[in-house]
Amino acid sequence: MAEENVVSDIYGTRDWIDFDITFEERLSTAELRTLLRSDVDFLHYIGHVDADGIRCPDGHLDACDLAEVNVSSFILNACDSYEQGRALVDHGAMAGIVTLSEVNIDLATSVGRTAARLLNQGFSLAATTALIEEHERIGHHYLVVGDASVSMVRNDSGTPYTVDVRDESGGQYEVALFGYPRLDSPLGSLFTPHLDSDGQRYLNSGSMCSFRVRMEELRTFLTKQEVPVISQSGFQWSDDFLHPT
Repeated sequence: MAEENVVSDIYGTRDWIDFDITFEERLSTAELRTLLRSDVDFLHYIGHVDADGIRCPDGHLDACDLAEVNVSSFILNACDSYEQGRALVDHGAMAGIVTLSEVNIDLATSVGRTAARLLNQGFSLAATTALIEEHERIGHHYLVVGDASVSMVRNDSGTPYTVDVRDESGGQYEVALFGYPRLDSPLGSLFTPHLDSDGQRYLNSGSMCSFRVRMEELRTFLTKQEVPVISQSGFQWSDDFLHPT
């Protein structure tokens, strides 16, 4: 799963948020135990988990034996990591994303990258796993343990959202926005899409609004911030949608 190491370049790519990113490889059981006791906001673990615990070069660390966990939230992107993730929450973590079974390495790498981008854009753990389940081939193997409302950072728009784009005739596109509330923009908050000219506001959850726009308008809207786009090409990010390879 070494290809998933690119997530260290995904977190913290937003100019207005100050991140302190640390990348560690091949931690021993003692080093991993120390890390889990540290005041870390989010831990993205890439590796292996089995019946004996989290695999390290010198053995296994069983989270059930930990006396203290100060990592706030996490993703354990490894096979069958539910029990270890549940133990991390039981010993102090707020929440985490875990797996329910063995996962294919290549597909798990795709999930890890998608999760990193969603979390980096302010989606909660609940919204992240919902989108993974819908758009990743093995997404149904992932779930949240602990408080699913946890999120890492704020979203530029207050409420994270996805953009559904459908080709229409006459040079126009049907564009629909789907909102995912957070603790700081809870269910029932108002959302202004800045895609229509009248500035109308909408409730911020589920299917919020839809518009017919020309490509120039859509391009301007999608360059305001990086957002997930769902189109005939599948699930991708706004920059990839606007500049296909």
